[in-house]
Amino acid sequence: MKLFAIDLDGTLLKSDHTISAENVSAIKKRQKDGDIILIATGRASFDAQNILRKHHVHGCPIIASNGAELQYKVNENSIRSSTSIDPQTSEKIFRYLNEEELYIQVYLEDKILLESDATDTLLSRATNEKVLNRSFSYDTFIHSIQAQLGQYGVHPIDLITKNDLSKVIKFMIVSPNQSLLKKVERRLSMINSCSISSSGAYNLEVMSAGISKGEALKKVTSDYEIELRDTIAIGDNQNDLSMFQVAGCSIAMKNADESIKNIATYETLDHNHNGVANALNDYPSNLIERLKRVNI
Repeated sequence: MKLFAIDLDGTLLKSDHTISAENVSAIKKRQKDGDIILIATGRASFDAQNILRKHHVHGCPIIASNGAELQYKVNENSIRSSTSIDPQTSEKIFRYLNEEELYIQVYLEDKILLESDATDTLLSRATNEKVLNRSFSYDTFIHSIQAQLGQYGVHPIDLITKNDLSKVIKFMIVSPNQSLLKKVERRLSMINSCSISSSGAYNLEVMSAGISKGEALKKVTSDYEIELRDTIAIGDNQNDLSMFQVAGCSIAMKNADESIKNIATYETLDHNHNGVANALNDYPSNLIERLKRVNI
């Protein structure tokens, strides 16, 4: 038995945020053969479930919010857990992000909170960035944040208050200003009670300390009594890095960040050309060929 841990955005999902028929078929074939297909995403669990349900993909354990949420069944035992950020830390983070006037999504167990004017303000800042920074591409920015703007379960509200911050699973931060994001990352990295990741060039994701897809994968494989050497991680971005570091084999999408490609066991096709199906259908033959080339 093998366990395939598969990211969603930029990996299993095409640019239009759908799962191709080829990828669905490959998943079902692996499941029929007795392998486990695990979804490991930065998205909220209810968002991931909604995507899988729409494409009639069932029986997948889920690592969501970069490892802060776990949902799966072992034998007849249902496991559902979530790890929230300490309330005082959440308030501290939110206050700082507001000072920097950043776009913020607040992930809770049952919804994602977003202040009503946040999206308009973000798009206005992107327009300004286009004027101030010649290297900035407005179209590339808009394309890169579509996953955040179109998520299932987003609840716009007039104002996010202290009461809303008592059980925050994740903060999603978006900005067209990459220098500002780097500054924010440096500042937040000084807070010991949180962990920071990213799923794209224009976002940061903040969870409780110790949370990552890699740590969550260790927990899931332990519960399923599967050795880590029998796990295959498939992904494309920084929040997949921890998963690549612990899995027995790692597969980078052709569209993956170079830092991910550099540590992957091998590379598959991109997310718009059924890269996941290619990996699932050809494994382990393509892995063996890659290892042969590496050893030459």
